Amino acid sequence: MERARGVWASGDLIYVASGLTGVKVVNSTDPNPKGVSGVDSSGFARRLWVVGRYAYVAAEQAGLEIVDISVPEKPTVVGRYNETNGNTSGVHVVGSTAYVANGPLGVHLLDVSDPSSPSMIATYSLGSPTAYAYDVFCVGTTMYIAAGQDGLQIIDVSNPSSPAFIGRYIDRMVGADTQGVIADGSVAYLSDLVQGAIFIDVSTLATPAMLGAYAVSDTVWDIYIDSNNIYISAGYAGVHILSIATRAFVGTYDTSGIAYGAFPLGDKLFVADDWLGIEVLNISDQSRPFEMGRYDTPDTGKALAVNGLTVYIGHSLFGITGYDVTDPTKPFEFQTYVVSGSIQDMFALNNYLYVAAVYSGVTILDISDPVRTRYKGNVKSLNDAYGVTVKGTIAYVAAGPAGLQVVNVTSVTSPSILSAVSISGSARYVYLQGDLLYLAALNGGVVIYDVSTPESPTQISVFTDPTAASYVVATDKVGIVSDSERGLVFFDVSTPSTPTFIVEFKIAGVPNGLAVVNTAVYVAAQEGGLSIVEFSTPSAPTVVGQYQTAGRALDVAVSGNTA
Repeated sequence: MERARGVWASGDLIYVASGLTGVKVVNSTDPNPKGVSGVDSSGFARRLWVVGRYAYVAAEQAGLEIVDISVPEKPTVVGRYNETNGNTSGVHVVGSTAYVANGPLGVHLLDVSDPSSPSMIATYSLGSPTAYAYDVFCVGTTMYIAAGQDGLQIIDVSNPSSPAFIGRYIDRMVGADTQGVIADGSVAYLSDLVQGAIFIDVSTLATPAMLGAYAVSDTVWDIYIDSNNIYISAGYAGVHILSIATRAFVGTYDTSGIAYGAFPLGDKLFVADDWLGIEVLNISDQSRPFEMGRYDTPDTGKALAVNGLTVYIGHSLFGITGYDVTDPTKPFEFQTYVVSGSIQDMFALNNYLYVAAVYSGVTILDISDPVRTRYKGNVKSLNDAYGVTVKGTIAYVAAGPAGLQVVNVTSVTSPSILSAVSISGSARYVYLQGDLLYLAALNGGVVIYDVSTPESPTQISVFTDPTAASYVVATDKVGIVSDSERGLVFFDVSTPSTPTFIVEFKIAGVPNGLAVVNTAVYVAAQEGGLSIVEFSTPSAPTVVGQYQTAGRALDVAVSGNTA
């Protein structure tokens, strides 16, 4: 199962911020909600705020993502703002302004009147080396910032282009760290790592004062309020409900997982319960909440690698599954190997499997014996890895905001980083074609390197046309990019120093993983299944085959006559 970190409910639908698998849309009419659809995030979807037809997603390293949810069966990322240094953890939208919490960079105020092209209005810097903007909330012309060790900051945004400091409340207890905030005009409600839930009188903005606190046995991660109640998401301590009028205890429910967020709607409370998905509570009697049902956010098979007659599937969680495909009509699972982190990509070469994962970098496994996978080594100094490919004894790693990492794997038991190459954008995928390395970098487009000297890649050019390049493949003449906003983008690479746009091509679904064979590109298109696009005439690509997969198609590999 994937992680449920934030939740929002409207009508019969639940919207779930689901970590590395983006946003899930769930139908709540059944006691056990059913998944409707989903859209991938380029980062880690932590919180979301829904206004009208759009969900605004705080996606950590991918910044702010704006998702059109007007067609629940087909949510689509329509806009991004990712000049955030990989720290976006909170968002609140009022009118045409999005207030985006960006860690040590403070809060960015964005104009989202055109959701497809959010633009900067102003940045508010927190003014303290210990401050970290985790969350943000606005009431009228007042902005409240959950500022980590700097507590609560209160800001005047009557002139959005020039936010001005008004006041501050700092919890002086050792270890205090304010993570979340919501307010109703006279009281600000904070989640704090030490004191739990803290209630602050903000009737006089310049001199906020503590009204009280509510302690729990675990960490309070988030707070939500409605006209009657305060809903406290308290990790392993579940959900606690307090009266908003008196701040007195009303009821509690110990969820099965880690309560990260809660959203009330009618007599239901939807709880983001981390690994255990969404738990649906009946709160018709708020003193005695009870579980009505749950939705398990499924784990995602996100990466593929083929080694002979063995196919390896890397999951967002819970590691790698190996399948014997000697008979392609009857593949059978023969092993599972646990790898820490969230697997994003895999590459098999010479009986080694190189596994790129967020939180754990690149892990190298010995797969010479298919039924006995053995750990060999890990790039210890590399944290987040999104893509990996290998040439000789050099591995090239797409390391998100850290750019391209060049790793010496001569010794698989002690691989080491040789160099790091900074880029514009966030490195998501790497592809080798002869002596050329193509790197997909989201809004940074596609960077092309000469790797004829493998340990010293030299940048040749940047193809800047894509707006959200997540995957790339190439022949000696044509490059193809998966762009979540524009579909497939074909470009001419016959002269690598001057790549040029050829055509943009839409297919059913949102393109994700790619595999190219001669003049055909196989496209894993999420809800659109598998599409096969022929491009012998690159300016006029044509869909020559399509297969509707049972679930979301996220990656594809081709071996002989089998995809």
